[in-house]
Amino acid sequence: MSATVPLVLCLMTGCAFTGQGFTAPWKKSTAKVDGPKDSLSLTGRGLVREPIDPKSREELDAALRLFQEKKYAAAEKLYSAMAQPEGGALPNLDIFSSGASANKKRPYNSLAIYEEALFYKAECQRLQKNYRDAGDSYTKLLVEIPQSRYVQKSCQGLWEIVDHWLQPTRKQMDEFEDQLKGKRWYVTPALYVHFGKDMPWMDAEGHATNVLNTIRSHDINGPLGERALFCLGTINFFRKEYKEADFYFTELYQKYPNSKDAHKAVKQSVICKQLMTGGTVYDLRTVEESKKLLMTAQASYEELVKDGKWVETQLKSMNIQQADRDFKIAEFYQRTGHPGSAYFYYELVCRRYPGTTFATQAAQRKNEVRGAAGPSIREQDYVPPPAPPPTAPAVQDPPLQPRLPLAPAPRILPPVGH
Repeated sequence: MSATVPLVLCLMTGCAFTGQGFTAPWKKSTAKVDGPKDSLSLTGRGLVREPIDPKSREELDAALRLFQEKKYAAAEKLYSAMAQPEGGALPNLDIFSSGASANKKRPYNSLAIYEEALFYKAECQRLQKNYRDAGDSYTKLLVEIPQSRYVQKSCQGLWEIVDHWLQPTRKQMDEFEDQLKGKRWYVTPALYVHFGKDMPWMDAEGHATNVLNTIRSHDINGPLGERALFCLGTINFFRKEYKEADFYFTELYQKYPNSKDAHKAVKQSVICKQLMTGGTVYDLRTVEESKKLLMTAQASYEELVKDGKWVETQLKSMNIQQADRDFKIAEFYQRTGHPGSAYFYYELVCRRYPGTTFATQAAQRKNEVRGAAGPSIREQDYVPPPAPPPTAPAVQDPPLQPRLPLAPAPRILPPVGH
């Protein structure tokens, strides 16, 4: 009993036995607690673990103040230093890692710091009209960090750069339209070499198409991706790369069926499919595809229904190409000594394409090969279409390969912000 009383008194007063290291549970510990070692940043990839480094945050804040004060040259130097690790080592991009940098000399260069510095470096270059380096910086960011939180802003910056790089192409298109209208006889070729920082060294249009492909692959289902597809299709159509143009126009109306330019893409695709054959002596399956596309698209786009004259002209052009192909097949069989096959194709032309010059010629050739074919050909009652009245003007067949769409060629790259 005498030993229990002092123990109870010590516990009530908070005394501790120093030799045994005992501390009352209600007493606050004076031990120093270390701060957190890591932090989590919410990015496009989700939560990313990265180290906390006050020094890197101070440098970013200093560069941001210069950027806000429009001192872009000074800010670019700071951002370039943080976006270029020593030795060329790239920060660890593994979202499951501890966030330690691959470069031991600069542990502050984590993924978030690298991402922010590279983006603002590109912004500083763009605002200084150094489009050549800015395009490389934006593209580097999108390629190395495809799910960056700056994807949309980077695509907008690239769009401004592309709009500037395609000015010579736009000028050429305007002069070509004037040449078709007879207003000028010569189209000025675009300069291939440039010395200013606002243009690439060589082939500005080629660099612009590469950037447009970068935009459409990163802004999927976005407004800039849609506009990039339309621009790519128009550029390739102007350069007579009809297969490439048809690919981009098809991507546009398939991925963006509710777009305001979807019916224009359908029109351009119909024309490209007719021009990419190379002539009626080659495969005309794309012409048949264009006919199916035109017939089905009228049920989806009211603009095509209203433009009935254009649709009728395109259907006539398709029929003319198919009639020319079948007529040449008949001529081939007649020339190689197969009168029965020749007679069959001449009859096919007469029945499928009445009222055309090919049907009239096929009826004459059919009578020529009938005797040579012998009794194997059964007589068919074929009534040629009635001739037009003498007072009616003669109807000329449309050309086999229309050079340009009847509608005005679409303008590429409207001003940014419209």
